[in-house]
This record gives sequence, C-alpha cells and structure tokens, in this order.
Amino acid sequence: MHYQVVIIGGGPSGTGAGITLQKAGVRTCIVDKAQFPRQKLCGGLVTRKTKDLLNSIITDRTEEEIWGEVSSGGHTQLSLYNRFEKAVSVEIGVPYDTVYRKVYDDYLVRYYQEKGGVLMDGKLPVRLDTDNRELELQSGEVLTYDYLIAADGANSWVGHRLGRTFGGKLFCLEINIRKEDFDYDGIGIYFDVIGVGYAWVFPKNDLYCIGLGSTRKDTKQYRAIFQDFLQRIGVRNWESYPMKAAFVPGGGFLKKPVFGERVLFVGDAAGFADPLTGEGLFWSMYSGKQAAEAIIGAVSKDFATAAAEVPVTATAAADYLQRCKPIQKNIKSVLRTRILFHPPLYQFWLKNVGGHPNFVRYFSDHQLSQYEGEGVVSELLKKVPRRYLKHFFKRNV
Repeated sequence: MHYQVVIIGGGPSGTGAGITLQKAGVRTCIVDKAQFPRQKLCGGLVTRKTKDLLNSIITDRTEEEIWGEVSSGGHTQLSLYNRFEKAVSVEIGVPYDTVYRKVYDDYLVRYYQEKGGVLMDGKLPVRLDTDNRELELQSGEVLTYDYLIAADGANSWVGHRLGRTFGGKLFCLEINIRKEDFDYDGIGIYFDVIGVGYAWVFPKNDLYCIGLGSTRKDTKQYRAIFQDFLQRIGVRNWESYPMKAAFVPGGGFLKKPVFGERVLFVGDAAGFADPLTGEGLFWSMYSGKQAAEAIIGAVSKDFATAAAEVPVTATAAADYLQRCKPIQKNIKSVLRTRILFHPPLYQFWLKNVGGHPNFVRYFSDHQLSQYEGEGVVSELLKKVPRRYLKHFFKRNV
C-alpha cells in the first residue's frame, strides 16, 4: 500500500495532478470520501483557457473527443443585470461551455484510471501521520507515501489537521431547474442581489443551473434571499427541487500552500480561485498540474524501473511555492477590483455599461478566456486605461 504520491480528493485538481503524474510514470493513488460518479455544487461554466488546459493534460485525445463527452452545451449569449433590470446583453466572440460536474469529474477519474492510477473512492481518511508519511482510512487500510497532495476542497480535511486554513470564503446556494419550469436565453449574471457577490443562471442540456454566492457572513439569510431571487426571475415549482450549499474560495488563499517538504495543497484546498468571477475549474487543474510537475522534477528519472529505490529529494515543495506565486499574485491583483462591487461605483458602471457592450465583450473574450502566466496577472489594473477604456468608448459593433 505504498505510493509515490497519495492524492486526497478526486476533483479536477486531484485528477489534474494524478493524470500528469501517471503519464510521467509516477505511481499514485487518489482517495475520495465519495463514490464516483458523484454530485458536486458548481455552476460548471468553462472558459476557453480551461478547455486549453485540459487539452494540454489529456494529449492523446482530440478536443472534439474530450468535449463531446463532457460538455453540456456551448453558449455565446451573455447578459448582465443590475438587480432584476437588464444592464447589457452581448454576443461574445469566445464561447463558454457548461458542464455537469458529475459527468466532468467522472470523466477525469476514469481517464486517470486508464493511465494506471489507483482510485479508492468511498474511503474516508481518519488519521494523517506526516512524520511517518502514513494515511489511515476508516476501513482500516493504511497507505504510505513519498508525497501527499491535498486536493480536498475549501474545507480541507488535511488543512484542518495541519493548520493550513484560510478565510475569505464564499457561501453558495445552488439549484438545478428543468427547462420546462423556467424560460431563459443564454447566460445571466445578476449583481446587487446579495451585496459583494452575484447570482447566476447557466444553461445546460436539459436544465438551468441557478445559484447565488456572497462573502456575507449571515448565512441564515441566504435561503430567503435566494428563494426571493428565484421567484423574481420567474422560476416555476422551485420548491420541488433540492437546494445545495457549500463554501468555496472567495479571495482568501494559503500564503504557503505546503506543509514541510512532502505535503502540497492544490485547488480549493489552497484557496486558488478567481475572487472576482468565482472561477475555480481552471485554477484547480492548473495548480494540480503545477504540483505534479514539481514532484516529477524532484524524483529520479529512473523511478519507473526502480520504484523501491527512488531517491526522493526535498525540492518539490520549494519548486511548487515558486510555481504558486503567479496564482497568488493574480488573486491579490483581482481582489483590488472588488471596489467595483461597492456602491455607488458598481451602480455607475452597471448603468453605463449598457451603452458600451464592446467593453463587456472585450472583458469576456480576453480577460476571462485567456491565461498567459505572469503577464496577465495585473491586466485588470494595468490595462484598463489603455485597452478597456478604449473598448468602453469605442463605437459599438
């Protein structure tokens, strides 16, 4: 029961790391408390950069093959609302996809297994001994490891045990409505519904994923606000649908997403998500891949034929910390833009953006759909005068 890398959590960050490691010949095991396929609270909106990233991880299948199986539709219609009044509606040039996380995550897990990875789902971890590098499961099984990757979400079990927790989380509510009970076109984002946060409507094949998230701490008020929102936008029979709740990263993150030299935190467990849009799929897979590559660089090239004698060095944690700096810098830069969500500033740009849809289109097509490493980190701040204002005042087409 020894693995070079044990990964706790079978979401996109865990499988992104696992697939990358398995392809490099590193023996890994993913442990998840749930059994796959399993449901997961997530709007499931996928940007172009997320598709490109997954294409770079799964290199032996075409984009058409991958997304033909996991996508629940492509979308080009984007509408922004000032409460319940439409501020702007645009046709974006770079489409978004939507996915069912039950389908998306299961696809990644099955691909990971195809590459030789061991999945232990439905297994609850109960004890972690970092000195002896042991992980005990509720079933009584004990796994030993060279490295451990914590990919177990915003309320990380590993993080709580090792003192690696962060604040600034978003509380989210979500409901999935069949299309027969709701009439809607495209993607909708609603501001000023619940303070610093937003509500969303994301269309999928046979339903609409509708949710709400905010940094507000009085979580007892969320359900009433969300129910009022559902009624105001015209959802029928919403009482008959189950409502899900979860915490997700909302700006807080681990300044040091490692513990010692052998434990690396990725994805939501590290707080890696866009604090402005809430996008987490890209950063989950991106950080998982970075952690995997840091570990690959720390082991001997001949580990595949001499696994029992692998000389593991202590450089993976240091390498991963360097790889995390662009992610952390990006989050801190975007956090500064939250001032736009405080009145009267957000009222000003929402009221004026309707006359300048090129601004929204440019933001979507370039800021949200691309990632170029450190070069894009402060784009929201550095390029507003030069590019965003240009598109704001440019004649609309």
